[in-house]
Amino acid sequence: SALAHLIDGATEDVFASTYSATPDSEFVKALWKAIARGVRTTLLVDSTLNNGNTAAMLRAKLTGARFWTYRAPSGQYALQHSKVVIVDSRIAFVTSANLSTAGAESNLEAGVVIHDVQFASSMRQRFTKLWEHGAITDLK
Repeated sequence: SALAHLIDGATEDVFASTYSATPDSEFVKALWKAIARGVRTTLLVDSTLNNGNTAAMLRAKLTGARFWTYRAPSGQYALQHSKVVIVDSRIAFVTSANLSTAGAESNLEAGVVIHDVQFASSMRQRFTKLWEHGAITDLK
């Protein structure tokens, strides 16, 4: 897939956010290869989906990656539902698709790849600021 190709080109850093993913998806395979190449990899996942099983599966498959999750405002229902991949803070992929086999092969989805360093870097910095301010936390 085009997304796996983008991740395969990463040399420094991959940031990915998804609501759902499947263990055999090309996306997960590409992330594992990036980790094996020494590329810093951070995933922002929803820690509540399937009672945390999806996040646990990704953590088991992607040993060496950093995992974050969204912390809902106190007392409010909320999901980590963004679907973004940022490669080396120079390319951003923003999509409606979960990073799953169905999202890549079965569903009708829309997405855009943006080859713009300023945009990609700003987007990456925004997620980092959310982490710094506690809206996104390390997944324990």
